[in-house]
Amino acid sequence: MRYSGEFKQQVAETMMQEKLSYKETARQFECAMASESIRKNLSDRSS
Repeated sequence: MRYSGEFKQQVAETMMQEKLSYKETARQFECAMASESIRKNLSDRSS
């Protein structure tokens, strides 16, 4: 499944602001975004 850039940004921002773990973030957004995918998206944003 592919997620829009806007959705990924919202996920990353929420995770950082609320200091959530990868699993908590996926649970909150009820998505199948694997923690590895979330990590990759976060590292891509900081580069």
